[in-house]
Amino acid sequence: MTYFFERHVELVRSGLGRAGAGPGDRRQAMADRIVNMSYDEILKTRVAFGTAPALRDRLGEIAEDLGSPASSPS
Repeated sequence: MTYFFERHVELVRSGLGRAGAGPGDRRQAMADRIVNMSYDEILKTRVAFGTAPALRDRLGEIAEDLGSPASSPS
């Protein structure tokens, strides 16, 4: 997982200054945020892994955090 985010930062930074790549300051800020994330923060805020019941619970937590009521299983 950490390799994925390291590679993502490389790709974000490689686009800095290229036409059509978006505002450079925004891309740099995104790269800086990702570089400074801990593994625990990545697990908490960027990915979801686990068994079906664990993922259901985690996605329910995310829905609550976003203010959307999680649908209950039928």
